[in-house]
Amino acid sequence: MIDVAAGLRRCLDDVVEAVFPTACRRCRHALPDDRAVPRMARPYAALWNGQLRRPVCGSWSLPARLLCGVCAGGLVRRPRTAIRLDGTGLRCVTPFAPTPALFDLIHALKYESQVQIAPWFAAFMAAALRGAAGPDVLLVPVPLHARRERARGFNQSQLLAAVMARRLGLPLATDRVERARDTPPQAQLPHAARHGNLAGAFRRTGRVPERGQVVIIDDVVTTGATVAAVAAALDVDPGRVLVAALCCAHPGSE
Repeated sequence: MIDVAAGLRRCLDDVVEAVFPTACRRCRHALPDDRAVPRMARPYAALWNGQLRRPVCGSWSLPARLLCGVCAGGLVRRPRTAIRLDGTGLRCVTPFAPTPALFDLIHALKYESQVQIAPWFAAFMAAALRGAAGPDVLLVPVPLHARRERARGFNQSQLLAAVMARRLGLPLATDRVERARDTPPQAQLPHAARHGNLAGAFRRTGRVPERGQVVIIDDVVTTGATVAAVAAALDVDPGRVLVAALCCAHPGSE
């Protein structure tokens, strides 16, 4: 039987790529790319082969080609050992080391609404968490203030956490803590001011189990101020808290 919808989708893809050819975000080389793919980049083929689909309207979507194989080779996986976030008492697991290629993809997700990257990212985060979390786990995404979430249209930490929960078969709690105060973006502040910026920013809104592990999900951890503030609002012993993020921009000790 002929799949008419699939055929139409392929035709639309061909037309769009002919009229609006895509290019690598970093080197601007045309995509798809016929250059040899470095071995280290092969696990990231979805970034250039059209497997990631950007929603357009209803069920219609278009290929989202983001990085060429050469630039995707700039992504660096890190060991699954947890990082201790200095001054917080918390540990963090991440699938990636901080690199320009990774931050470029994170920027596309957060500020260009390229939400199709979230499930791809979340698969790597789930794999990193799988070996580090205990058997009794609750996933808690870092909340955005309601005003900022309305402006962005989504909470990237919640998108990541939802996919991780499905892949790992773990409960997801989006109603245990809220962002009670809208604060200036952490990225705009010097590191010394980040903890103070978040004083009283989060408020507990639901019960947290007295046992088991609480895994706080964020996109990027820098000083650890945000996740530490969330843990404090939840009133959970730091020893029960694990953080999962795409990377630690300024990692502490292993």
